[in-house]
Amino acid sequence: VHNARQAARMTQSKNHLKHFGLAFHNYHDVSSVFPLGGDVPADGIAKHGWYTRLIPYLASTDLYSRINFDLAWDHPVNDVVFKQSYFNETIPGVEQCYSEEGYGLLHYMANPNVMHRNHCVSIEDMKTGTANNWLCGEVSGNYQPWGYPFNWRPLNLPLNSGPDSYGAWPAGGYICFADGSVRLLS
Repeated sequence: VHNARQAARMTQSKNHLKHFGLAFHNYHDVSSVFPLGGDVPADGIAKHGWYTRLIPYLASTDLYSRINFDLAWDHPVNDVVFKQSYFNETIPGVEQCYSEEGYGLLHYMANPNVMHRNHCVSIEDMKTGTANNWLCGEVSGNYQPWGYPFNWRPLNLPLNSGPDSYGAWPAGGYICFADGSVRLLS
């Protein structure tokens, strides 16, 4: 029974990453680039990150229109949106879904070489091809709120080597590649 439940959770998390891959490509089709990792204007106050920009491509909802993009994600005006958990933010079976401040957490982090501060990358910028570049993946811990503008970390090996690493399962972790494929890295 335990193995069947874990297999179902793994499949659900893999499907979350497939939705991310599709959302990234739909965003790219509209904007000709992948979303920037974090929006940090000259005043230094971080506004919003890649996950927030993918919302219209992840679900048909009015959620995106309720976000005030002129204000930071953690501004009290935006609390009503960011202190919730909505759809594909969490890995099934992981109990930690909210921060101490009440913000919904994201259990997936992006590749800082693709999504970083104030810079966008296109498919054409990926000189080694989309199958050799990853976009995001499951992380082992130290989750950040999904609205946090810096939801990225480098893919250091080995997987599952602590809360700052990637990987969510004993076998490894799922990673979404820039071609839209999702693979389990062991």
